[in-house]
Amino acid sequence: MFENLNLETILIGGIILIALIILIVIIVGGIKAAKKGSKELNDNTRLEQAPAAAPEVKEEVKPMKVVLAPGDSIVVGSEGRIPCGEYTLESSDGSDTFNVRIGRYVKEYANGCTVVLTEKQKVTAINTTIIIK
Repeated sequence: MFENLNLETILIGGIILIALIILIVIIVGGIKAAKKGSKELNDNTRLEQAPAAAPEVKEEVKPMKVVLAPGDSIVVGSEGRIPCGEYTLESSDGSDTFNVRIGRYVKEYANGCTVVLTEKQKVTAINTTIIIK
């Protein structure tokens, strides 16, 4: 039966066999990928249909006013008396400008100006009593 086979026929048969194996691997891989994609699509659909969790609302309660006499300091943030945020600085005696140390530097501020205070900043009144609100 195999007596009439020559080298050329054996090579062609081998190439056809290798091509069939590659084709089978591609088909099986495509089927697995299609099943996986279908499963992921179903999972995403279930997630979309699930009720959305209520977003966590973090409320910051700012005190109405903080009064600092000259030389007094407060620390901003979780360890201090006031939370981080935007505040208005005013002088208690009605002066147009006053000096305040925020962090390391002393700066002159105008009455009613707005500042953003961040975590662990130290605020110190320098020359007059100030109100932070």
